[in-house]
Amino acid sequence: MVAAIVIFLAICVYLLPTIVASARKVRRQYAILALNVLAGWTFVGWVGALVWAIADTPGDAAEVPSPSGTLPILELTAQLRAHARIAPN
Repeated sequence: MVAAIVIFLAICVYLLPTIVASARKVRRQYAILALNVLAGWTFVGWVGALVWAIADTPGDAAEVPSPSGTLPILELTAQLRAHARIAPN
């Protein structure tokens, strides 16, 4: 039981850069994951992935598709046009 807990904690520490990138919703999450998995066994690769996860800017909400399948900025534009009664181009 103790061995399983130690292994779980070791995996969590090893994947910490990926966890940080995911929590911050950075734009290059998959690249950070790839660096973490492929070069994380070296201390330099792990630190590099962690620094990248912390330093990268969070993704722009306009680039993430909404549940309806369109970009939120397009939905907002359509709502503003409908509200202001502006004719589409």
